[in-house]
Amino acid sequence: MKNKKAFTLVEAIVVAVIIGILAGVGIPFLMGYLNDARIDSGRGSIELVGAAIMQTHNRGINISASSWEDLGITDPSDDIWQFTFVALPANTDASNYSITGTCKKCTGPEKSGTYSPNQPHGSRWTGIFEPFDN
Repeated sequence: MKNKKAFTLVEAIVVAVIIGILAGVGIPFLMGYLNDARIDSGRGSIELVGAAIMQTHNRGINISASSWEDLGITDPSDDIWQFTFVALPANTDASNYSITGTCKKCTGPEKSGTYSPNQPHGSRWTGIFEPFDN
């Protein structure tokens, strides 16, 4: 008999089982990291919309209901996030607004959150964004 060097069926099955166990443990962690990244992305977009609202108000421009054109920006909504904001009546305090983001691809029961800068520290971010208010 010649000395053949190859993997046996048992060795191949053991390797497949080990890879399956590692994937079973690793994939939930990866999905959690992706969800956290989506939430961070939404928070960043909300802060940019807030800055645009403040700048537009400071220039004395009236902002009509959910008019992205009045803000001078395009709608930041995409296939992951849907954003809306509460319009400012003319001659009001620029901090009197809130922006809501709804995540279409986030996991978990809560998929939306609101940023209200006129609230005291600790209650500016609600919903999915609440951990950022600590």
